[in-house]
Amino acid sequence: MIRRIGSDLETFKNLEFSPGLNVLLADKSEGASDRQSRNGAGKTSFVEIVHFLAGGNVKTDSIFRSNALKDAAFTIQMDVGGDGFTVARSGSTPGKVQVNPSVA
Repeated sequence: MIRRIGSDLETFKNLEFSPGLNVLLADKSEGASDRQSRNGAGKTSFVEIVHFLAGGNVKTDSIFRSNALKDAAFTIQMDVGGDGFTVARSGSTPGKVQVNPSVA
């Protein structure tokens, strides 16, 4: 279970999850029709961060290697098989995925 996704990037909005079903929703702007997309809520970014933290390939054109994000560290706290882990990764060292057991 994913418990938290965060970053040391000041503008990043940390995500906290609770046991059970968690739904990431976008707010619909006033006046938008049912057919208008709800872009900018971070749904795709969420998937990209999970992929990045799970050790996914980080090509040279990856958003995580851009000047704006390369020095930022991203973390995910999760439980796997009853054990807690924190995984951290940065675009400045994309070949390094740091995995630490949670101390709680």
